[in-house]
Amino acid sequence: MSDAINQDRAKRSGVIIRADVLIGERRMERRVRNLSTTGACLDHDGEMVKGARIQLAMGRLHDLDAEVMWVTDKLAGIRFDEPIDTDEARVPRGAGKAQTGWMTDINNAYRKAR
Repeated sequence: MSDAINQDRAKRSGVIIRADVLIGERRMERRVRNLSTTGACLDHDGEMVKGARIQLAMGRLHDLDAEVMWVTDKLAGIRFDEPIDTDEARVPRGAGKAQTGWMTDINNAYRKAR
């Protein structure tokens, strides 16, 4: 990459995040390998092409629009249309959902057995 491109690129962090990816009408789950506020690197199985428009959901973030910037046999680099909150992207799916009723304490070691 040229120095100009490297200066514009935000610092990436290595991650292992599952993302739902929508390419056209096709929805698939892919692994995110690195992440920054402006882009990411994803695994793929040949369905991504340079210049393609995609939509992602990961962590607490949904409907993220992005463009595929580069592609190799197994990896694709994407650039988000808008900067993202990487902490929200890292939140595991389902984390933070409130649970109510008797199931709330099902795994509590101090729960009284009946």
